[in-house]
Amino acid sequence: MSERLWRLNTAHRMGWISFFKEYPPKILALTAIPRVLLQSAFFVLLAGVVGGFAAEKFALIGVMGTTMTIFTVTSICDVPILEAQSATFYRHRVGIVSPFAALMCRGVPHAVAGMCAATLILSAVAPATGHSGLVTDLLAYFPIYLLMAVTCTIGGLTIGVLSSPSDNQVLASNLYGYLILILSGAVIPVERLGVFGDLGMVLPMHHGVAAVRAALAQQPWAMAVLMEVAVGALWITLAWASVAYRVRLARVRGAADHS
Repeated sequence: MSERLWRLNTAHRMGWISFFKEYPPKILALTAIPRVLLQSAFFVLLAGVVGGFAAEKFALIGVMGTTMTIFTVTSICDVPILEAQSATFYRHRVGIVSPFAALMCRGVPHAVAGMCAATLILSAVAPATGHSGLVTDLLAYFPIYLLMAVTCTIGGLTIGVLSSPSDNQVLASNLYGYLILILSGAVIPVERLGVFGDLGMVLPMHHGVAAVRAALAQQPWAMAVLMEVAVGALWITLAWASVAYRVRLARVRGAADHS
């Protein structure tokens, strides 16, 4: 293993250590997992009250994506924030592994946790709400949910980098998460959103959820997947530009950190 790969792997391992410091098994079992189950069940059952069984199916497909934001948006924002609070960002600036690469490696556990949340919903909430027949169908398109986990994680990391020098990181991450929830078309049909529905096209998950629904309806879905990839490319570019801007700002100001 080359030295660079060893360092990337070290950043990745540090990401897992940091993740389990924030979410030790006891906290995961008592808070995060119940939140995943209850939040997703709430949206599915609410949809059933409003529109019946078909609406429940619509919501279930969507909440498997939006519930991932608990980890892929809200918690991943803590990664760059902890760098700022710990005043360790400068070590990445002078190290072999770039700050952007280090942050991406440390963000992997949050994407994995997001996928685990989707798996939990599929295995527990779907049967509990009477949608057992949907489990096998959705398993076939789980790679699309993996794509959504990646694009959403990159977006959450971008928001974290942009908000980390201020005290607004909690507000920014929650606002971004709610924008995805409302504008992605995951739980609210896009046609009900009017002009605001177009804003969701640049947000992660919008095209991915549409691809899953199209695939289940035996309609063309490859273009929607490509659009989700394009949105991911947009956000990863924004993430890289955000980190590069913070690095340059620190150099200009002669500061050790990026705040």
